[in-house]
Amino acid sequence: MKEGSIIEFSYTVSSDFLFNLPPWTFQGEYPCLWSEYQVDLPEFFNYVSLAQGYLPYFIRKVSNYFKTYNVIQPGVTMSSAIEHVSLSGNVTSTRWVIKDAPAIKEENFTSTLKNHIAKIEFQLSQYRFPNAPVKDIMGNWVTASEELLKDEDFGMALEKDNNWLNDDLKTILAGTTTQLEKAQKIYFFLRDHFTCTDYSEVMLDNSLKTIFKNKNGNVADINLLLVTMLRHENILADPLLLSTREHGFVNELYPIMGRFNYVIAAVYLDDQTYYLDAARPLGFGKLSGDCYNGVARVISRDPSSVYFESDSLKEQKFTNVFIINNEKGLLDGSFKSSLGDIESSEIRERINKSGKESFFKKIKSSYGSDVKIYNEGIDSLKMLEEPVAVRYDFLLNPSGEDIIYFNPIMSEGYKENIFKAAQRNYPVEMPFAMNETFVLNMETPSGYVIDEMPKSAKVDFNSGEGYFEYMIGKTATGIQLRSRIVLTKATFSPDDYNTLRDFFGYVVKKHGEQIVFKKQ
Repeated sequence: MKEGSIIEFSYTVSSDFLFNLPPWTFQGEYPCLWSEYQVDLPEFFNYVSLAQGYLPYFIRKVSNYFKTYNVIQPGVTMSSAIEHVSLSGNVTSTRWVIKDAPAIKEENFTSTLKNHIAKIEFQLSQYRFPNAPVKDIMGNWVTASEELLKDEDFGMALEKDNNWLNDDLKTILAGTTTQLEKAQKIYFFLRDHFTCTDYSEVMLDNSLKTIFKNKNGNVADINLLLVTMLRHENILADPLLLSTREHGFVNELYPIMGRFNYVIAAVYLDDQTYYLDAARPLGFGKLSGDCYNGVARVISRDPSSVYFESDSLKEQKFTNVFIINNEKGLLDGSFKSSLGDIESSEIRERINKSGKESFFKKIKSSYGSDVKIYNEGIDSLKMLEEPVAVRYDFLLNPSGEDIIYFNPIMSEGYKENIFKAAQRNYPVEMPFAMNETFVLNMETPSGYVIDEMPKSAKVDFNSGEGYFEYMIGKTATGIQLRSRIVLTKATFSPDDYNTLRDFFGYVVKKHGEQIVFKKQ
């Protein structure tokens, strides 16, 4: 075997584990000329097939035949005789083939490749043996919810009186008068005093009393405790199962529990529903962007679906820059950028891990050596209900050159296209719909005149799904600029990819254009 060889292999799987019918992946990190999977299913077993991906089948053939099986059934006890059973029935044979499957590689704005790789998997749904009632294996969401509510590691603890919380809740809720205030106080108490040890779990690791005492636990521990404390105060609340973006999509129709990895709380107050996650440093009623991954499930006696779509997240970012001449012939500037909820949460997490100094060090490195940054600050860093604002002052030295080249977008511009691949065969999944505005008011440097400047432009994206505007003009003393990028949704089909790539290519081009100042 050498580089460039074509490798061909095939195999058959035999297994007694009927529940785990092996899945098949048609696509991987290398191109595949021919990928084939055939499954023959006797009518005694009903499997739900779950197919995904964006590649068409070259062959999908279904045929039926009749077959008799001789089954050896061991005795119930050691002394029992072995029983031979003959079963006859129809067999459905399905053959899937995908030809010339390209390699699939992770690109920018991909939740997880697990959502998009071409594959087929199976879930055992029913047994249908002759002369016997149909036996439901997978069930439905009503039965799945009932089982979860009876489970010691999930819902059983929620149904208890939990009187051990009485004294602590009196202290926590002191001074509250409304149910909303109580819900907020309970949420803030858990959010601010408990440490999450595992952000991928749907079952309790300990009893609720132990979790409360230790002040830590996995995400299910903390948020199921949140539901319990709310219910103790007669506030309607239910646990809600979801799958985070990196974990992959869940199937809305079938209760496949392995697809879920996260628990939050759904709280019902004054005809409004709040979704709370006390395992993360978030504002009341806010979730991290990772939770916006499609359908989620409320676990109750009347289970229902909830949809967390990234298209519904409308993030706004507004950046304001002022630059004026000072008495020393230098340019004094002030910068302030107000961020959206998701980006604010990300910045808080970065600063919590690395500190403010590291955060501003990266900002300073984005400027040249002729720019001095000082008076750095971050507003609302600890006020989790408010968006973060990053601010600093800076000093520019024109340095007496005959010609000055100045990029008016400064460090905030798009310097390269965020979509690099020439083509893409699966959707673009941005974390939120964007609305970014950059405004500059700048005095012309003392002793200089404007020689050249970019032209204004406006580009529409997909007939109303967004736009980019770059509006620049001279004033009596200098220049005003407004750059704005708007995308009204976050998820785009593969058919939109080239248009999206061209759109951001134009943004990069305009953001790279410079103003030329010429010495008088």
